[in-house]
Amino acid sequence: MLTRLRPYLREHPLAILLIFLPLAMLAEFTHWGALWVFSFSAVGVIPMAGYIGEATEALAHYTGPKLGGLLNATL
Repeated sequence: MLTRLRPYLREHPLAILLIFLPLAMLAEFTHWGALWVFSFSAVGVIPMAGYIGEATEALAHYTGPKLGGLLNATL
């Protein structure tokens, strides 16, 4: 598993920030406080925004520029 994970993290270094999403859920369920939940969630959203951007670009390739632009603006 590590042999596939290391090259992926070299290509997508922000993917390591995905660890903050489960930390945000843990902070919420264990009542660490709103500041911790917000902070972990805010950092965890950064790589998710990149993945959504890549997905909308891939969809725009198949749907055309007009519908692709609408999808990008919507998501």
